[in-house]
This record gives sequence, C-alpha cells and structure tokens, in this order.
Amino acid sequence: MPEGRGLGSFCEKDADCPGTTCNNNSCVCDGDKDCTAILGGNPRCDKPFAKKNFCQPTAVARNHGCNRDSDCNSGHCKKDLCVP
Repeated sequence: MPEGRGLGSFCEKDADCPGTTCNNNSCVCDGDKDCTAILGGNPRCDKPFAKKNFCQPTAVARNHGCNRDSDCNSGHCKKDLCVP
C-alpha cells in the first residue's frame, strides 16, 4: 500500500492509513482533527455504533437540531437546539 493514503482509501490494516484507522477495508477518522483537512472549518469525526466512522460538518445554525455543543456554529447545544 503506498504511503499517504487518505480517508476513504482502501486498506487492509491500520498501518495502511497513516494517522487514522482501517475499518472494514477503508481508512476512517479517529478524531475531529482528521476531518479538518477534508472539510475545513470545525468538522467532527462521527463514530456511530457498528458502522464506519465518518467526517461530518458542524455548521448547524441557531434554532436547528443538535446532539452536542460541537454541532453548532455557536458552540452551544441546549435541549437539542443550537443556541447563541
């Protein structure tokens, strides 16, 4: 496997994915920092149960649904809504 393969690239083991993890033959994110180069801004690495990790933008506007503070542009999620 050539060095420098990025997220989403085919892999057989973690060593095939520099700085990330190999999951079901695909390089996936380990943490939010892995997604910044792809999406820019302040994305997060979403880690759903029994599925591949994936990068997700975190640009949710005020009064829209959220799960955690990092989902929102404002950085504040209260009662499942982004608030100022």
